[in-house]
Amino acid sequence: MPRIRTGETIDISYASPDEMVDHLSEAVEGKEILFPTDDAPPTGLELQITLNVPGLGRQVHVMGRVTGISSTPQGQRVRMQLIDGPLGRVEEVAELLYRFRTGNLVDEAPEETVAGRIQSMSPSERSTLALKATPEERKILMADADPTVIDHLLKNPDLSIAEVRILAGRRNVKKRHLECIARNSTWMADAKVRLVLAKSPKIPDTHAPIILRLLAITPLREIALDPNTIIFTRRLAIAILKERGVEVAQKAWGHG
Repeated sequence: MPRIRTGETIDISYASPDEMVDHLSEAVEGKEILFPTDDAPPTGLELQITLNVPGLGRQVHVMGRVTGISSTPQGQRVRMQLIDGPLGRVEEVAELLYRFRTGNLVDEAPEETVAGRIQSMSPSERSTLALKATPEERKILMADADPTVIDHLLKNPDLSIAEVRILAGRRNVKKRHLECIARNSTWMADAKVRLVLAKSPKIPDTHAPIILRLLAITPLREIALDPNTIIFTRRLAIAILKERGVEVAQKAWGHG
């Protein structure tokens, strides 16, 4: 029989995997399980149950809900039903019992995360990956500090317009990356891409007049009035607005 300690929680230790399987097989299928008790806990009370797994050196925590009290030749027993708890699920216990029955007792190595795999790569490997990266991989590579990785990422044929918007606004991009975006007619057809480029402090001087002239009056005013936009771009926005007959208050010149 398993060694059971009862109190505010229930702690169960098993001498062998077979003993654990025999004790819990029906319980994981929703049937009641019996525990010795000196008291008569109220029906519906939920207690934490700690299962000490034999051979694996680990514990599984589930909950037990009191369903009633029974008298047996061995004494009073509380009837409980195993339920999921905040620290573990009954399904996890069922999986352990299955592994004991089949002899598959070796814990599988944790699956390597995408971020962990990419972080272990060299810069050249990340650059190669960037050319064909999946959406999940691209999300990680967009923050890469190596400019060559961003160069290759911009050549990825699956790069979405939403990802281009994000890239254009990232601090790790260089002027050459913004120039690459500005040369792409498909990307530049997107109003949000144009606005992100126009507001970037790294906007190339040669491209700034072209990009800002593609903006409507509202985003131009936004740039002209934004003290966080570099003064060169703000002056250019104000000049273009004046060309269109829109005056901007002098306070817009603000800092810089």
